[in-house]
Amino acid sequence: MLRICALLSVVMLSFALDANADENSGIDFAILDESLADGWRLVGDKGAHSLGLIGGGPVFNGSKAAAIEAQPPTKIINWSLELSATQSVTSSGFIGLRFAFHPGDLAMPARPVFTLYIDGLSIDLARESHRYQFDFANRQWQVVEIPFDVFDLVNNYGTGLRDQVDAVDTIRIESNLTGTFYLDEVCLVAASPLLVLDESLADGWRMVGNKGARPQGLLEDSPVFNGTKAAAIDVKPSSPIINWSLDLLASPSVASQSVAQQGFVGLRFAFHPGDIEAPTRPVFTLYIDGLSLDLARESHLYQLDFTNQQWQIIEIPFEAFDLINYYYGIEPLDQVDIVESIRIEGNLTGTFYIDDVRLLTGTPQISAIPQATSVEALSWGRIKAGFHQ
Repeated sequence: MLRICALLSVVMLSFALDANADENSGIDFAILDESLADGWRLVGDKGAHSLGLIGGGPVFNGSKAAAIEAQPPTKIINWSLELSATQSVTSSGFIGLRFAFHPGDLAMPARPVFTLYIDGLSIDLARESHRYQFDFANRQWQVVEIPFDVFDLVNNYGTGLRDQVDAVDTIRIESNLTGTFYLDEVCLVAASPLLVLDESLADGWRMVGNKGARPQGLLEDSPVFNGTKAAAIDVKPSSPIINWSLDLLASPSVASQSVAQQGFVGLRFAFHPGDIEAPTRPVFTLYIDGLSLDLARESHLYQLDFTNQQWQIIEIPFEAFDLINYYYGIEPLDQVDIVESIRIEGNLTGTFYIDDVRLLTGTPQISAIPQATSVEALSWGRIKAGFHQ
């Protein structure tokens, strides 16, 4: 479901938007503010004319705002205004659109239309009782922030989304209003990664062990991946047929939003096997939103090596958890929609360590930092050699 990854920055000049740097995530991208972003243009059609960025009218931020003069050509044909990029830009790394709107002297017909389109999907900003409705009679700046998942078309057969915002190549408004209005601070809202566990547990999270798993806290006198501490976990199955479990649990307030609303696309964590011993048939299963992935299975893209006494970094896209209903095509029957807990169940015995647990908003990228402990990184199924942390 999710294709939301990282940030548009100076790479916008190439429009490639690899969007793969977590350290850049969380910075909004301004398409229109004091100027248009490189590679973007503002074009009116069928009665809409851009008057450019001017300082003589209402201004929301800075010294300029875009003025648009609009007059529908007929009663049945709406004018259109487009912010368009010279090449298609992925929505990855962004969770929505925010902009400021001033109605100026717009006059409305009996049935006003003011429809916003992104990637061919629409939302009506003139509809009464709509959460994102504009008040055209209010001659003040109004700011709207619309998550991309508001545009989702849901397959009512229960097999997942039928369509969603995958790219932002145009931002188009179609309307039948007449007069001059203003736009300012049009930007793509960036997702921010969430560090769940590093030198401490994030606010609203707790770690709980069950059935033979006992968290020993964040220790300094142990293998440490990043910083000065890592979480040590003592494990011993309570019986040969019952696995222990370790949960990172989010409070209801933290877990209330969907991963789409927050822009999360995957999980990253560092694992050190310590002195654990694996039985003949090892179990080390990761659960998110009730969906599982076996990290002990041989030939698995995300398999951990319990005999390798080094830190191993694993980055898993949420799509890896998808259950596909092949009777209805390739749409997921179930998928990660919310992160209430991150759970590991296993039958290994001993002490292992975890560190740098985070929810990702971008295509995972591991950046080299000063050497400490050699590390093997498993990233989206590809082993990356030569990294040291």
